[in-house]
Amino acid sequence: DQQSDAYAAAVAARDAGDAAKAKAAFTTISQGGSKAYRAMALMQLGGFALEAEDVKGAVALFDQAADAGADPIITDAARLKSAFALMDTAP
Repeated sequence: DQQSDAYAAAVAARDAGDAAKAKAAFTTISQGGSKAYRAMALMQLGGFALEAEDVKGAVALFDQAADAGADPIITDAARLKSAFALMDTAP
């Protein structure tokens, strides 16, 4: 329940435009707890990296999310995000 609440609060901060608070919260979530929330937080951080035009950093975060060993649906979504991020920058 605590991770669910923390993730919801991080999403709310992101939606409210408080990127610094959201990034800090997603970073904390990505460092422990359940594999699913860890992977989802890493994907959120990857999204922030893409917004900053840091494709390499975003891909690394998406790949970490995929490697977190969460549910296959989350893993597949992370791999897809990684591939989409690379589409215009890699052969």
